Amino acid sequence: MMVNMLRYWMLCMFFACGVLISGCGGGSDGNVATYDTPKGELISGIFPYTGMLGWDDTRALASGTKLYVLTNDAGTGVYKREVQLISAGADNGNDQIAILPQADQKLGPGDSGSPVVTADGKLVAAVWSGYDAKSVYARSFSQMLQLSYSGRGRGGTTPPRIPWVLKGAPSSINLTHFSKTGITPISGQVSSSRAVRDTEFAPGRKYVFFAVYGPEVELYGSATLTDYSPQKGGWIATGHAIDDLGPRRLPVAIGTSDFRLLDGSVVTRAMGAPTHTLAFDGQFGSLIKAGAPAVGTLEVKITMPGKPQETITHFVCRDNGQGAQGAGTYYGLLIPVANRLGSALPASWDIKAKLTYLFDGMDGKTESIDFELPTDFHQDALRRLDNLVFGKLLMAEGTENRDLISATLTVEVKARDPLATPAPSPTPPPF
Repeated sequence: MMVNMLRYWMLCMFFACGVLISGCGGGSDGNVATYDTPKGELISGIFPYTGMLGWDDTRALASGTKLYVLTNDAGTGVYKREVQLISAGADNGNDQIAILPQADQKLGPGDSGSPVVTADGKLVAAVWSGYDAKSVYARSFSQMLQLSYSGRGRGGTTPPRIPWVLKGAPSSINLTHFSKTGITPISGQVSSSRAVRDTEFAPGRKYVFFAVYGPEVELYGSATLTDYSPQKGGWIATGHAIDDLGPRRLPVAIGTSDFRLLDGSVVTRAMGAPTHTLAFDGQFGSLIKAGAPAVGTLEVKITMPGKPQETITHFVCRDNGQGAQGAGTYYGLLIPVANRLGSALPASWDIKAKLTYLFDGMDGKTESIDFELPTDFHQDALRRLDNLVFGKLLMAEGTENRDLISATLTVEVKARDPLATPAPSPTPPPF
């Protein structure tokens, strides 16, 4: 049976070809199942593993064996919850066990990497995929330690194009849309007072990896920490590939969980600025090391009619030109502009835009464009700004597989004199 083709979720929000796939961290419109009293035993500090169960010993476990999963869906608290072993075996190269949560419990997107342990505390596996919140698979931890990647990873620099998403939408709708795909401002939600709040990395706690972060845009994925490996020099996590790209430099922060959705998804967000680096992204999991990586700087300098110039700064991962870097750059430059254009409706505008950028190993390059807009500014202005950022920056010759050091988008918006003769608006290049 081709199980991998049938699984419709893996338990992590991840970037594929530069697109943030909806999953953990928000990505479901289902009703919310809150936990006023989270179930299971709350683990104090770091769970004391007593050892690791190898794959041969794991396969020898009898069906029906009582195991426990260490999971987090309230603040940073890690809860030990009982699951039942259904089977153990290899499938399409995955050394895995099938487990069944108890009737009143669920696992889902965001729980990737959640440790599964024996009654005496031995680490067996980590949750990595499933058909639904009750049909869950966990990968052998011994396989996760291989830290291998296939070389067939999906990088790319093409994010989903923005004008069709934001066409005609006010800023409140823009932010709502992106919160549904994993972008939630750090200050936008507050965990309940009951939730444990601890910034220490520990087995079963959530982590967040960023493409871009700042005051208005956060594009991120989240998953779960499994165990610290002194031999590997960092935390083993996730249980499956994000993009299967091997070495990476994604900023990582500890996560805090607000609630679990009825489909099992955990809504997670970052607790402050990045402190670690996702240094390896392999087919069986991730390696996270201490210390935040260097990041690129994105500045939007925008002047709206009758207002002083405003500067909005975000930070984008310097990820060797991979999809996360491209998507983060794209959204980090365009969303702040879209938020301001979406809050005002003049009869007509004149808009000038200039883009300046610097990649690692290259001289600074400047591209500029001047144009005048008709009344339908949402569709027209955002499309032209999209083509400026996408065509001149993300697809610029010589920038492939290079780190972005900085990019500045300067936008000047002026109300047009109603007595002036409108200048013809140039036709934007096609998508």
